[in-house]
Amino acid sequence: MAATVVDELYTKFQTDPSVCIAYFYCNFRRPEQSEDLLLGLLKQLVQDQSSIPDPVKDIHNRYKKSPRRPSVEEISRVLQVVASLSTKVFIVVDALDEIRARSVRTSFLSKIFDLQAKTNVSLFATSRFIPEISQMFENSVTLEIRASDEDVRRYLDGSMSQLPSFVQNFPDLEEGIQTAITKVVDGM
Repeated sequence: MAATVVDELYTKFQTDPSVCIAYFYCNFRRPEQSEDLLLGLLKQLVQDQSSIPDPVKDIHNRYKKSPRRPSVEEISRVLQVVASLSTKVFIVVDALDEIRARSVRTSFLSKIFDLQAKTNVSLFATSRFIPEISQMFENSVTLEIRASDEDVRRYLDGSMSQLPSFVQNFPDLEEGIQTAITKVVDGM
């Protein structure tokens, strides 16, 4: 779904240089830090600018020869300046729940919400239901989307031909696989 949203945004705003679009696809196998996520966002927003803004040059020059990295606060300040250069900024974050460290997720979202409050940023995020994430979005428009067991079974029916032939020769085994997968995915 997030990829569709990103494609739609690019289609709609591709001719408007004053609109910036940034997106992340979170992956639990890639441990992230708040700084990494915010720097990734900054990089995407700067790429859409006709020239590199001075605060970006300043932070780059300050840290390019240093073993240290800019702090979350420093990156956030620069992000605010860069976002304010656009008439609209769209940020799409897919699978927030894949950011394993709660502190990283909370810090990242806090900075994004702060950026949203100070500039013209719209945020679209997807996540499995996790109470802490839901709580952070309690003042936002949300929509719960869950696959029904019937949806999952229909998908699995179409995928059974990809299993080894010995599975296909045993209908009871196929049914057991479908039942187990349907139970485990729990609406995902």
